[in-house]
Amino acid sequence: MKRLFIILLGIFLINVCVQAQDNRFSYSVDKTNRQAAYEHTLFTQLQQSVKNKDIPAIKKLLKNSDSRVWTKKDSHGNNLFHLCTDEKTFSVLHMYLASVREEMLAEKNKAGETPWMSYIMYGKEDIFLTYFPQSTLYARLQQVTFDLQNSSGLHYKNALTQRDAIVKECSSAGGQTLWQRADLMCKGLRAGAKGFGSYSYTTANVAGLNNVASVKNKMAQVRDLIKNAAPFLVK
Repeated sequence: MKRLFIILLGIFLINVCVQAQDNRFSYSVDKTNRQAAYEHTLFTQLQQSVKNKDIPAIKKLLKNSDSRVWTKKDSHGNNLFHLCTDEKTFSVLHMYLASVREEMLAEKNKAGETPWMSYIMYGKEDIFLTYFPQSTLYARLQQVTFDLQNSSGLHYKNALTQRDAIVKECSSAGGQTLWQRADLMCKGLRAGAKGFGSYSYTTANVAGLNNVASVKNKMAQVRDLIKNAAPFLVK
């Protein structure tokens, strides 16, 4: 009888432990799902605030979240920097997302575009001209250009490797570099923004710019900025 009692007690304790583990697992899964749903909600609100240029809302949401939210992407693969349409919004993200901004600025969406590429393509040259010279990518372009012109031997080979990596990073899904895209935009402007398909461009794309000449000037600045930073991107 005593042995039977011990066996039954053992079975009971095992069941209690198993049930406790199941409860902990269920709680953990539920907590993870609730956290994921919360982060998704925050990201959705951030997306909308960036699109609406709602600076107070952006600051509040960024303060109440972390990189798990900041680095999410929408259904098109766009991160928060892809969605910027003006300098003020970009400057807020640039400041608050300092720990992850360079990685995000190098990320490509499903169309193969980094935020820098999208600024060239979709009428955001002011953002590009203001912040690209401050970027890590710009510094890398300058350094590799210098190394290619002034080094030899192993250092030169390393510079070639770095150059190839940057060219790949700075190329769209179609293989066009930053400079090539900017140059196409300039050619589209000279042709009256006709005949360039997805590269067609008009003053309507650019807030605050009221004439074709000023848009041409902005695009020429973008093109020349890239050319001066890295001649090897000009092909």
